[in-house]
Amino acid sequence: MPLYMDIHTVDSDEFSAEDVVKAHMEDLAIEDKFGVKQLKYWVNEQGKTIFCLMEGPSKEACNQVHLESHGNTACNIIEVADDEYNLFMGQGTDVNDLAKTDSGDLDPGYRTMLLSNIVCFSQNSNGYFKKIKDLVIEHNGVIIREPTNQIMVTFMYATNAISCATSIMELLEVTSSKLEFNLAVVSGNLNIPPSLGQVLL
Repeated sequence: MPLYMDIHTVDSDEFSAEDVVKAHMEDLAIEDKFGVKQLKYWVNEQGKTIFCLMEGPSKEACNQVHLESHGNTACNIIEVADDEYNLFMGQGTDVNDLAKTDSGDLDPGYRTMLLSNIVCFSQNSNGYFKKIKDLVIEHNGVIIREPTNQIMVTFMYATNAISCATSIMELLEVTSSKLEFNLAVVSGNLNIPPSLGQVLL
């Protein structure tokens, strides 16, 4: 069955994770009626945002579960692939389907991407690529892909992405004069201090 991710934005000062847990239980009570299976959900209390991952026969069936159970329908629903979901959102764990970080806090559902493009004009590039991978692991990042000279990494926290990018920049600046590189950070949560963002430009 197809895999879907939806997003809800809530316009209420009373929004809390407890309310979302209750709504999720209401979804579970009627999901079979529409052939849908709720798998995992993320709650971002600060951003008043909820993300739900589910299997179902169609977007309409997934939306109908929310509509009938509590009336809070999604702003958008997209179909996702298993490998995409696991790479981008597979960090952390869950408790009764509620996404948590490894430390037990709410996983806010936002991810920050670090993109690097490195061109080496010498034959000795394997050494610094290994060091970059070590820095990614050290900063709790997950490498999504690494075709040729490009590396894409995802982080649960923007601060880890910024710190990792800074460390990679410092590494590359002293590694060799025979390379050129670009680094960029893109975040679902745009609360990155401008002074830090400018480091990467």
